[in-house]
Amino acid sequence: MNGNDKQKLITAWQNFVLNGEIKEELDPEISRSWQRCINYSIDPFADKKNEAYVLQQNKLQEKLDKFESLIQIATPIMKELYQSIKGSNFTVILTDKSGYILKVIGDSNFKEEARDVCLIEGANWAEKRQGTNAIGTVIEELSPLTVYASEHYFKQNHFLTCSAAPIFDAEDEFIGVLDISGHYKLAHAHTLGLVTAAARLIQNRLLVKDIEEDLVLSERKQSLILKSVDQGLFNLNQDGIITQINQKGSQILGYPPQECIGRGIEDFFPNSTFDSLVKSVQAQPKEEMVWNLKREKLQFASKAKVVSNAEGDVTDVIIEVKDSLADKKLAQQKQVKTKYSFADIIGQSKAMTKVIDLASKVAVNDSSVLLLGPTGTGKELFAQAIHNKSPRRDNNFVTVNCGAIPDNLIESELFGYEEGAFTGAKKKGRQGKFQLADGGTIFLDEIGEMALNAQVKLLRVLQENEVSSVGSDQVIPVNARVIAATNQNLRKRVANKEFREDLYYRLNVIEIKLPALQERGKDIIILAEHFIEKYGQLLGKSRVKITEEVEAALLNYDWPGNIRELENIIERALNLVEGNLIQLEHLPDYLRESKTSNKPTGKLLSLAEAEAIRNALQHFNGNISKTADCLQIARNTLYRKINKYNISLE
Repeated sequence: MNGNDKQKLITAWQNFVLNGEIKEELDPEISRSWQRCINYSIDPFADKKNEAYVLQQNKLQEKLDKFESLIQIATPIMKELYQSIKGSNFTVILTDKSGYILKVIGDSNFKEEARDVCLIEGANWAEKRQGTNAIGTVIEELSPLTVYASEHYFKQNHFLTCSAAPIFDAEDEFIGVLDISGHYKLAHAHTLGLVTAAARLIQNRLLVKDIEEDLVLSERKQSLILKSVDQGLFNLNQDGIITQINQKGSQILGYPPQECIGRGIEDFFPNSTFDSLVKSVQAQPKEEMVWNLKREKLQFASKAKVVSNAEGDVTDVIIEVKDSLADKKLAQQKQVKTKYSFADIIGQSKAMTKVIDLASKVAVNDSSVLLLGPTGTGKELFAQAIHNKSPRRDNNFVTVNCGAIPDNLIESELFGYEEGAFTGAKKKGRQGKFQLADGGTIFLDEIGEMALNAQVKLLRVLQENEVSSVGSDQVIPVNARVIAATNQNLRKRVANKEFREDLYYRLNVIEIKLPALQERGKDIIILAEHFIEKYGQLLGKSRVKITEEVEAALLNYDWPGNIRELENIIERALNLVEGNLIQLEHLPDYLRESKTSNKPTGKLLSLAEAEAIRNALQHFNGNISKTADCLQIARNTLYRKINKYNISLE
């Protein structure tokens, strides 16, 4: 993080603790934590150097005894983690789920500074005691995070940078926090990744230890479990009952771990029994077996092992499982990830920077966004950029072209369908786009083309946050942010009863109007140069430039196809050019003719006319009649030009 970012954090912290306002962009976890600190009535300037919340030795020993197993498993991992950061003035810290520090391993130089703020064994670092900090905020959020410098709520902790991750036990219950703390000037981008991986390793070893104690496994079987923690893993006792299962295994079976344990194998595999499973494993120990799970197919890996007692009786079967559809699911997930951010949006014009600033501000929230603009202005690029800056960035971004789906299929496309729901339906049904976007963002492109009957269904989903597949009575909760886009005048379509008014206002929480290319001035040349570089690399034509005549022609053209048309024209020109200069002869005839045309549609004249209309409307407070009289044009002509230049009457 550079000096400017550090100063922004300081300013944001000052604004909040003095005025209760968050004016700077912050991670949502930090914003929520600061607000909790206000609710706790914490004084950010208080001196926390006293040891009021540090356990006495006898109480600390009780804590250490209670968490002996966790400390034993975590300590060697903490030591290995410390070796990777040794000498960098950082400390590795283990706490219980209440925020009491159980173990500290770190550099002696930093320990003195840490002691000054009670970052010591026995101290409590819950948010209620220490304000916003990585340990306490992880306890509240239950997800890995970094708290850097002035993101700490207490001023005396601003010298710290802390990265922490939650630790869960074999039953997937939250039991503690692993943290790396040091001076903010020595912060490293990979620290959070290191501490998160170490926390997961502790969790995996807790799982292994739990299974070891329960089954008294041999070293060979211990090795199997250690190698299988990233795979689905569960244990069946001699009655075919699941006694142990890891998180991946429960995901494959389709139920939480606590709902899997205690249930028989027949609950998940109706055509199998424990005896048949044992016989299959014993007969073909190296073969993989495919079993029909109730909800899909599950593939048992060849590492399934039978556990016998001293008399040779089978007591348990340990099974490592692999979801046969995992690769397919992963491929589907990759298809719905985004590749564009605000850094990919090219433009320096006032109109464009204003739109980028607005979109960037609303990205961090969950409000619905309606993108308006002519075809080819980059609505999907903006939608992806908003998603990539939102807290949902790690989840799916799903695109639906509402204008390309037949009216009779839009409902099944959005909400999915069950087996046999209609003629041609797939045998096992199909998941809808809203389910696929759960936890992420759904982009409804060309929303103005959606049929009225589908609009009713969509409105219900937006209101209730739940869907029902076609052919099913089951209600499925969904949590997807909606970004819609259209090149149509939705207000006009609402007035003509072609678009539902209630849906319009549900979608139009944040309205963002993208300017047409002809309104963006020199951005046309900047974009042209970008496309020259892009296609020049593909076509092996580097260092190509445009002449002043070509630049004038590009600026003078109306660009009805906007950015998409400009990109096509530049690609065409690069295919034709033989030297290093794009000349007028390389442009389409209609574009060359626009350069010498006397029609009042040139770029500069268009900009002047649009600006004159905006100024007149503002002067007359939006009065159409007075504006038309001032400009000496008919009211109908004024309305047409307002639509042409995408001028807001608000």
